[in-house]
Amino acid sequence: MAKYTVDEIKKLKSNSDTERLKNMTDEEIHQAALDDPDCVVTSEEDLKKFKRVIHRGGGVYGHDKNKDT
Repeated sequence: MAKYTVDEIKKLKSNSDTERLKNMTDEEIHQAALDDPDCVVTSEEDLKKFKRVIHRGGGVYGHDKNKDT
């Protein structure tokens, strides 16, 4: 795993093709996500299992209410 400082991250060039994305329909974007083996697409049923959790430190995190951890 590579580690970067904040300054190094700010200097990185984006590999995103924003023009291509701007020209895609919502359906095309959704299909591209489904076709990407590295992308986890969450179903409506999956989303119902999550609840909002507020961490003692003030941050907000997602949590699967059906799991113990």
